Amino acid sequence: MSSETTTNLAAIDMSYTVSIKLPTKTADLRYMRWPTTVAIGVCLLLAACTRNGTATEQAFATFGQFQAALFARDVKALHKLVTEESAPVIDELPFDRVRSQQQLLPVSASDERGSFYVHCLDPNSNNASGIYVVVRENGRFVVDLIATAGLHSQPTDKPVRPPEMTQRQLTPADHDRIRQRELAQPHGQPVR
Repeated sequence: MSSETTTNLAAIDMSYTVSIKLPTKTADLRYMRWPTTVAIGVCLLLAACTRNGTATEQAFATFGQFQAALFARDVKALHKLVTEESAPVIDELPFDRVRSQQQLLPVSASDERGSFYVHCLDPNSNNASGIYVVVRENGRFVVDLIATAGLHSQPTDKPVRPPEMTQRQLTPADHDRIRQRELAQPHGQPVR
């Protein structure tokens, strides 16, 4: 039980007496702190629930989702799991050959200055090691197939031939693309 304490409060021009209930026992003090404790607990719980793991764990999980979609031949999911630059590669993947192989075994992931390298073992090639690059694009983690291919490419001594230009007549699709590009340009700027 708490006791009542009468306190005299003095104002500048008059004095008066006010009756205030003050907690006098430690049990009463605990009950005053519980709303604060509950509020702090709720904030910590929300922070724990919204945390999706470290960036390295998210990159590792993204590669797992990519591989699952690849073996399920889910083209729509694959387009969401790769960079915009890598998306055209998805349509050219040899899905029949991929499905005849075993899945790669992801071992670890490391942060390499914003790009995450997912280290894998390939059971199809005597557990040869390989790396897939996972990056953050538009706020989400995606697999960068172009950077992965560049990471594994070997330079050759063969000279690179310059591209050859051949003339052809424009198709209606070409005219549509030209018109869309003209419409996309800000008014008053020359088309490049």
